[in-house]
Amino acid sequence: ALVEAISLGVPAIVIDGKGLCLDYIPPHLDGRGLVWDKVASISEAIKLIARFDQNLQKKSVDIKCLAQKYRKMFFCEPTKDKIIEAFKLNPND
Repeated sequence: ALVEAISLGVPAIVIDGKGLCLDYIPPHLDGRGLVWDKVASISEAIKLIARFDQNLQKKSVDIKCLAQKYRKMFFCEPTKDKIIEAFKLNPND
């Protein structure tokens, strides 16, 4: 969900309450502090929401560039060729 949100330019907060977070954050994920971050409490989340609101207004170009980067990296249009490739289908069948 985190990568999908970033790919759309939507801020996301990972809440790690009492160490229960599975911590599946891709290691090469850019944009921490800009459009996503991890918090341990509700008070941290509230502060982060305010920062993300400012980022959406003042750093919208950076967020759009990051979103485009992640859309290209993790998602594709479901064209006939991509479907054949993804499922290793024989296009001649």
